[in-house]
Amino acid sequence: MAFKALILDFDQTLVDSIRDFYAAYNLCLAKYGRPLIEWHIFLQDYRNDRLARFLPDNLQRDFWRDFLHIIGRIFDNCRLLPGSREALLFARECGFLIAVTTGRYSPSALFHYWLSLLGIRRLIDAAVTRAEVPTSEGKLLIFVKASQKLGVDPQECVIVGDYLDDMQAASRLRAVAVGVLTGYMDSKALRSAGAQWVLDGIYQLPLVLSRYSPKR
Repeated sequence: MAFKALILDFDQTLVDSIRDFYAAYNLCLAKYGRPLIEWHIFLQDYRNDRLARFLPDNLQRDFWRDFLHIIGRIFDNCRLLPGSREALLFARECGFLIAVTTGRYSPSALFHYWLSLLGIRRLIDAAVTRAEVPTSEGKLLIFVKASQKLGVDPQECVIVGDYLDDMQAASRLRAVAVGVLTGYMDSKALRSAGAQWVLDGIYQLPLVLSRYSPKR
């Protein structure tokens, strides 16, 4: 199998944006008249994938839809994680096409603007937000859209993300699934979700890419 492309999740994979997620979550709680939660509680429940416990079942679908729209416009505390730029540069040197994706309902122009502010827009070939795949509830169709923009088959991709859904989608697409621990998920959970590799952070990605480089 020849690998041609690298598809990267954005939040907690390339950038540290957890504070933006906390702000968006509390804004959405306020919208629905729910009590706000403190940072340490948010982080603990985020890590354990239990943030839904603060909502009754009848609010779940609407709440999370609105949350993704709110977080789609908040980039106030968005910073590159260590090694992000270097990993992108290494991928380009290896000959990979590169796409960056996000589950946020973010307008494409706004997302591209922030990629430019972060100094990485020129290093990528395509970007996809959930706004371009509005029927998608997970990441699978977002990753498919990214592979289409790059002109490759999903099986020819290395997909990197921090969350269980990233690994499940990559596994279903028969791509190489690489999990990173900067999203607070447990290594065992990522592997159970389909991760073939689990890295401490994006800074270790060149070690994996060197095995799948198109120039090998």
